[in-house]
Amino acid sequence: MPNYPSITFRGIVLTGWQRLHFTVLCDLLSIPLICLQQTLQQGEFSEKANTEIQNILGCSIQINKGVCEGSGAFSGSEVYNMVLHIDKNLKKQTNDLMKEKLNKLLVDWESFLENFRKQMEVIYFPDAVEEWMDQNVNRDMDHLREMANDADRIKQLKGRPKSL
Repeated sequence: MPNYPSITFRGIVLTGWQRLHFTVLCDLLSIPLICLQQTLQQGEFSEKANTEIQNILGCSIQINKGVCEGSGAFSGSEVYNMVLHIDKNLKKQTNDLMKEKLNKLLVDWESFLENFRKQMEVIYFPDAVEEWMDQNVNRDMDHLREMANDADRIKQLKGRPKSL
């Protein structure tokens, strides 16, 4: 700042930017810095700043969604799009599996095997049926029940660690 002796410069404090750009990755990707640069140049985040940012980044910024959609022309755009994919899909698909598919699978197999056991007992003695079930079914069903119970416990935690 030697050209401006009347201005005393102590530094810049940046806060809040990580909330708009995937927290930890904000330091690795160029989006927040370009947004900040244009905002500082324009004095605010205006439509003009938004247009310039989109031209620089090569993607469309959806402010209401907090994302930059499109292939992107900035360094790290592949990583950004992969993070976006993870953010949009992994949690939803995992929750769907835990909530619906796993419990439905368990109910379907329990029902099927109850009927199967009845049909087997028409032909075989109960101890032979039980031995066959032990050899061919019970281990997998026990595993399925454990997974369903674990999924229920995980859902109840709602993303928080278990309290001690």
